[in-house]
Amino acid sequence: MNVLNYALTYDPKYYGGYKFVVAIEIFMLSTLFIIGNYAIYAFIKMKSNAVFYAKLYFILTLLINILSSIGTEKELIGFSIFNIIPPLIWFFYLTFSTQVKDRFPKEVRKLSKKDYTILAFFIITAITLFCAGVNEFNTRTNQLIKETDLSENERSDGRVIFKIPTGFISEKHIINNFTIFSLKSENNDTIILTSNLYANTSQENFNESWKNSQIAELSKYELKQIKDETIKINENLCILRISRYQSPTPLIWQFALIFHKLTNKFCMVSYYTVKDDENEFENFLKSIRFE
Repeated sequence: MNVLNYALTYDPKYYGGYKFVVAIEIFMLSTLFIIGNYAIYAFIKMKSNAVFYAKLYFILTLLINILSSIGTEKELIGFSIFNIIPPLIWFFYLTFSTQVKDRFPKEVRKLSKKDYTILAFFIITAITLFCAGVNEFNTRTNQLIKETDLSENERSDGRVIFKIPTGFISEKHIINNFTIFSLKSENNDTIILTSNLYANTSQENFNESWKNSQIAELSKYELKQIKDETIKINENLCILRISRYQSPTPLIWQFALIFHKLTNKFCMVSYYTVKDDENEFENFLKSIRFE
């Protein structure tokens, strides 16, 4: 059913062009399909390798479900745990069941050279595809954006690209090997942008980033939060917070982290303005791209 579902729902856009990720998934699902069906056949024919292939099937299913649950959204964690339980139960049944021991005594359970060859082929292929996938991911993640890929009103730090809003002037600063862009307009609106790799999408990390991004000179003023929300910007996860400094001239601070899942990059943006207008900030966020 998983193989059929994958074939019917496969969409190359979902994998963002990662060829080896697709290859790994096809290989794993095909392997499960073949091993699972052979295990059924081996049990029907009372073959000596039946228990081995059945256990192998459930071990692989368990490992795949565990790996798939890593990084799963909180709402789906319960479903991921549920997927782990059935193969675990079946594995223990095959290990401790008296019925299985009676029908397949340990002394008759044997593996042929062909079985060992198949097992070695699976392990070697899986490791090869995994290493190729990691290399593909790292190559794409660390690939720097070229200046020649930019239009006239675009800027990049090598990881992200953004458009300079109309009426703004952009300055580039390098501090502790980090590239920081500072954009200022004629009416003193200010945008500060930087990016990095290996993003942490937790709310705790967002709160810490928000706290560290506060301007020391403004700490004497009370900071009132107006809005906290999580939205999608160009299909990328964006955590957004809007606050107001209770200064003589109230200053709006809009802060956002945008995460690009396919390359594991993230972009941090602060927008300071005296205007109570969220559209300009959102339009700027929409201009940000990671590839």
